[in-house]
Amino acid sequence: MLSAIRQISQKTVNRFRLRICQELLRTVLYFPGPYSKPRRFYKHNIVAPEGEFNLSIQTLNPLVRLLLISTGWLAVVLGVLGIFLPLLPTTPFILLAAGCFARSSERFHHWLVSHPNLGPIVKTWESGDGISIEVRNRIILVMWAGMAISMIIVAKFWATLFLCTTGVCVSIYLFRKTNPQI
Repeated sequence: MLSAIRQISQKTVNRFRLRICQELLRTVLYFPGPYSKPRRFYKHNIVAPEGEFNLSIQTLNPLVRLLLISTGWLAVVLGVLGIFLPLLPTTPFILLAAGCFARSSERFHHWLVSHPNLGPIVKTWESGDGISIEVRNRIILVMWAGMAISMIIVAKFWATLFLCTTGVCVSIYLFRKTNPQI
């Protein structure tokens, strides 16, 4: 009897937690609830499946959409600066911009994907094709040359150990992401 009461009370607590999470998400991002009419995805005639949240651009809170667009443009600016500044990376900022634009503005996402210089970074990432062997070899060569110079300049055991560990992990990752057909 006592275990049955505990199970019922646990189910009630779980439902209450789920309801609180749903209300929180609905207020922040205007998600449709389970009893509201299903909304259609932006520019597609697809209805969201029952019980799933619709993450389309139309259902975003205008403040969240503005924040995503602003973050996307800031990431584009930092990515373009990363082309010219050696310590500022380009690819992560461009991929961040693509993610922000995909969630907030179809026009800006299309612009970024179709850009002649920045578009190939996004297209390769979104398609999941990986990187070519030539690019991988160039990345590994430059990375290990830079790490070797840093190891010589710093000449500390802990820094050398950290750089070697980081270099090995990044190299393994790059070898796993290589696509020989590109």
